[in-house]
Amino acid sequence: MGKLDKMTRIPLYLQIKEQLLAQALQLKSVKETPQRIESEEHLAKFYEVSRMTVRQAIQELVDEGVLYKVRGIGTFVNTEETATAIYKTTGQEKHWDRLLFGTERGEVLFFDMVAIPAEWADCLRLEPGTEVLHIIRRRWQEGVPVAMDYRYVGKEYSGILDKNAVAKEPLFGILSRKLGVVVERNESMLGAIAAGEQESEGLLIPVGTALLKRRTIIYLTGDVPVISGESVYRSDRFRYSLSVK
Repeated sequence: MGKLDKMTRIPLYLQIKEQLLAQALQLKSVKETPQRIESEEHLAKFYEVSRMTVRQAIQELVDEGVLYKVRGIGTFVNTEETATAIYKTTGQEKHWDRLLFGTERGEVLFFDMVAIPAEWADCLRLEPGTEVLHIIRRRWQEGVPVAMDYRYVGKEYSGILDKNAVAKEPLFGILSRKLGVVVERNESMLGAIAAGEQESEGLLIPVGTALLKRRTIIYLTGDVPVISGESVYRSDRFRYSLSVK
């Protein structure tokens, strides 16, 4: 854990939350015994803030399922993987892209045909090694890189996309407009990861920084999967909430 930057506009509790999340992700791999984090009192002294500030950071991680509390004992890292199904996800996809394409600019770092890896081939119902269009896109906000997109698009749809348009518009929007069809559904899974070297280089952050990850498969009319991949977002810049009836 490092000291806080008290000169930045980022609230202190969010800085503490990000550091605790990174710590939790490292401890999560140790499943033999419950992994307890430091007490509120210890953290308040370390960060030189009030216990209320520390408590707010911890409570948000508890609410998000990253940590859990045992009354009278302490706060522990949740080592169980959880997944929640999100329905009517076309609206969710549009929400993400309204949020992220409202940034200053997008930047396409890679745009070429590649042999698709096995894990993403299954998503597009293709054989591993099939040639597809691979896109790596970086998004900026207030002069800071805030998100990285990694996408695979079926070869038969690759000719519809061009590099300049991809930097400015969601892929599914380009495809649905040019093909005259609609997005039927989007399967997404949200999770947390610690930044590796690739994310560190792309987002200009230290290795180990906590990130939000979203894996996605997008289907056009007729239940045809056309886009698969994942995005990573800086956790100090984005928060996602969902209300389902």
